[in-house]
Amino acid sequence: MLEELPEAIGECTSLRALSLKGNQLRRLPDSFTKLQDLSILHLNENLFLEVPQFLSKLNSLTSLYMESNRLDGLDPSIGKLSKLECLNVSQNNISSLPDEFANLVKLTQLFLSSNTFVEIPQLLTKLPSLSVLSLEGNEVISIPAWISDLKNLKALGMDDNHVIYVDDAIGSLTELTALNLADNVLQILPFTISNLVNVKTMNVENNHLTGLPDCYAQLTKLQAIYLDDNDIVEIPSCILQLTSLTELSLDCCQLQEIPTDLCALTMLKSLNLSRNYFTRLPEEFSNLVSLEHLGLEEIHLSEPPY
Repeated sequence: MLEELPEAIGECTSLRALSLKGNQLRRLPDSFTKLQDLSILHLNENLFLEVPQFLSKLNSLTSLYMESNRLDGLDPSIGKLSKLECLNVSQNNISSLPDEFANLVKLTQLFLSSNTFVEIPQLLTKLPSLSVLSLEGNEVISIPAWISDLKNLKALGMDDNHVIYVDDAIGSLTELTALNLADNVLQILPFTISNLVNVKTMNVENNHLTGLPDCYAQLTKLQAIYLDDNDIVEIPSCILQLTSLTELSLDCCQLQEIPTDLCALTMLKSLNLSRNYFTRLPEEFSNLVSLEHLGLEEIHLSEPPY
């Protein structure tokens, strides 16, 4: 494993992509600033305590990956990376972003997973191009009203936090195609999620939900929904109207029966009903002709499935 990078690296002036993943680097040589054509830089899994300040002089840099280092913050100089489109600083110890971060107006993808954020940084509203935001594995407790300002957001990952409240304003994110709220402490979801007409994937597993609002039947583009490990005793009626669903998971809920209407979801390819309390399947179950994966683990059927 590399502990030092030679100064001679600066002579490789045609480099456009460089991966130094999985070494023991703590710093980069000063000659690194000569790599003016460098567009993609992987520094994952090293020992950096900070983002090297002189990276701000790499005028062509569009993607920077520093996942799994020892960062406890980001230097204000990162705001000078005017062409940066993708930044991954997951699995560090970052709890806030510098004000200069707002200068990254071309940033489209931001990965802040497994850090120590207790709230979503509001300065993200100044990033007009942001389309992917991942804050998985932090300590965030709510999704605030200003989230509506992230107009171009297509994917929001808030799983494995301590979220107890999602503001109604989330319904304004009409470009959203993927929403992940798994592994939180939510008891209810806002009705306004029904406005997310482009959402295709929704993960709300491992919360404390007892159901879903009927209006979620408006999510006609929804293809996959994960409701595992919730306090759901019957399949929500809105689910039974989502005819575009190809994947439905209700593992480890408290389902007492499987309604006949479920068998009208003929596009289902994957259905997981494991670890529930129902004892029979409806005769119409054979209508699920597209089904490729079926989970019935630890189910005690009183009669064989049809």
